[in-house]
Amino acid sequence: MMPRQRRQSSPFKPNVPPRPVGPEYYYRALELVKYFRMQGNAPFVEMGVIPAAQQHADDCLATGISSHWDLDGLKPYMRYSRAGGCQPTTVFSWYNTEPVGITDLELMLEDGVTWLFETMGNRRVVLDSIFRRVNLGIAWNQWLFVLVVEFEGDYVDFNRLPVIANNAIAFAGRVNKGVRLRSEDGLVAGVWSADYPRAMRVARGIRAGTVWIWGNYAQPVEGIWGGYKQSGMGRELGYRCLEDFLEVKQIFIDGTGLTSKPPYGQVIKE
Repeated sequence: MMPRQRRQSSPFKPNVPPRPVGPEYYYRALELVKYFRMQGNAPFVEMGVIPAAQQHADDCLATGISSHWDLDGLKPYMRYSRAGGCQPTTVFSWYNTEPVGITDLELMLEDGVTWLFETMGNRRVVLDSIFRRVNLGIAWNQWLFVLVVEFEGDYVDFNRLPVIANNAIAFAGRVNKGVRLRSEDGLVAGVWSADYPRAMRVARGIRAGTVWIWGNYAQPVEGIWGGYKQSGMGRELGYRCLEDFLEVKQIFIDGTGLTSKPPYGQVIKE
């Protein structure tokens, strides 16, 4: 299956109602995901039941914006958790802004899933053998098509499912055997612990550009932003970001053999 070129974008048309999507398109998208994972020697995945991916697609269609943030300020993992999910996830979205007809839906699905698996940065992630389920979101009208693919992995065997109460999250369990805790990426990480000194020790040992303790996505402008390992080079924000906007010059003066050199301060004309 050869990857297709993504179509050129056109202006978003507001207030256009969504069109219905039959179950056959979800199963077609699932078969495409299975096909590409088979090509990469990764285990098959089953269809998940968490509706967060569909909520994401519906939000993108309603706003005409392809973003991980929705109108309620929620990120994908937040939507996933609120919808009843309890495993870490990886979410990808693809959209096409061109006039779309019902006969184009299967083509759009092939375009979206092909882009997902043929893009080098995505491919390494979506072929991870830890994934066991995939949640799909499909939304469209005659001006916009959105595909959201959300992979679920069996990372944790919970003895107590996560519960949020009084602005605190509580859960208990263990990491499943075979889960790789090492990663080639290192952009951000988070630590939650009732033991503050231990949380600080863990945070210092994590190879990530930003580590949050008891929170997430706080990024003051005076802080720095950037990753370790494969998560990029350099830093943004803070004083360190200025280095990318400066040119450093070295002027070297040879102090040997002074008798053969012009007197100090003399103007040398070419």
